Amino acid sequence: MCFCNVINIYWCVHNEELNELYCSPNILGVIKSRRMRWAGHVALMGEERGVYRVLVGKPEVKRPLGRPRRRWVDNIRMDLQ
Repeated sequence: MCFCNVINIYWCVHNEELNELYCSPNILGVIKSRRMRWAGHVALMGEERGVYRVLVGKPEVKRPLGRPRRRWVDNIRMDLQ
């Protein structure tokens, strides 16, 4: 038996109160900041590194029909806006 039920205390915590209590960071902000940090790290790499070549290189294969998929660079550009 819960002590709160014995003395008839009811406490309802809403999402806003939980956010204030735990001060958890916004998950979208965390993802964007880490993506930007990784982009800066890759930008400082030399041109001979494979990761850098994948980031700035253009593939020579033909893209499939339909709407183009969102690329990693496109996400970086959207984060900068």
